[in-house]
Amino acid sequence: MGNLRLQTDFGDDAETTEPVSGDEDNRFDSDEDVEGKAGQAGDGPKYTPEEEKEVVSVFDRRLVPFLALLYLLAFLDRSNIGNAKIAGLQEDLNLSSSQYEWLLTAFYITYILFEWMTLMYRLVPPHIYISVCVCGWGLVASFQCLATSFWGLVVLRALLGITEAAFGPGVPFYLSLFYKRDELAFRNGLFISAAPLATSFASTLAWIIVKISSNGAISPWRILFLVEGFPSIIAAVFAWILIPDSPGRARFLTRRQRVIARLRLEGKKAEPQHSQEQHRFNWGGDQENTYRPQGLHGCCELLFRACFPQSRN
Repeated sequence: MGNLRLQTDFGDDAETTEPVSGDEDNRFDSDEDVEGKAGQAGDGPKYTPEEEKEVVSVFDRRLVPFLALLYLLAFLDRSNIGNAKIAGLQEDLNLSSSQYEWLLTAFYITYILFEWMTLMYRLVPPHIYISVCVCGWGLVASFQCLATSFWGLVVLRALLGITEAAFGPGVPFYLSLFYKRDELAFRNGLFISAAPLATSFASTLAWIIVKISSNGAISPWRILFLVEGFPSIIAAVFAWILIPDSPGRARFLTRRQRVIARLRLEGKKAEPQHSQEQHRFNWGGDQENTYRPQGLHGCCELLFRACFPQSRN
């Protein structure tokens, strides 16, 4: 556990253990707050529930929406191949139906094969790693406008899958550095909801881009790739600035709030762990009357009881 903490703090101590100066709002109660010792067993928390709620609220306003925006841009860049086909991609590159299907498949092949790259969140500071991923898929998505053959576009689609696989699947782990376990589900849901949000206006945006560029010297599908890919490059610059490596290095928090953000997560380590037996689902109601199926016949009977509970007696 010591190694894991060292890998995910990314210099927390250097940020929150410096001598404190400034106005009264950013001062700590004691040196124990700065050192993070208040979360040890037997000591009460050195912050109020209102202060903790405010810290969570700041993360909800500044961190989760920005990550959802990045995921929205990623989903736009991966799904605009269909709109590009309607805008003339298939005719200009003389693609057959099977070749177009391979363009779709190439993305998901590399997306699945390179999901292991989410482990890099533990090795590279997140503000660097996320910025590189966002800039990477923005460049690849934009370079699709330069494709002149099927194989060139296949390679670009495969690279797009690699860059996006390195970002999205690892975000739930990244959010766990800032939220408690019982807070994560809702924030992950907000993050994932960016995907259907992107599909709700992707077609309209593509229609506007194609309509404006239909009489230009460049094919509309090339303009589509360029216009929808370039915003990700700009977002990478903001990601470098806005994405914190850990709660103790969040620039949008005050010094006091940074310490609270650390202490509230250190406190969750002391929570009692429930045994596996306590989490076992009880089909029969009372623990002493729990029915334990035996063999295939017992499993079938258990399924029947679940579907028709009134027939138990």
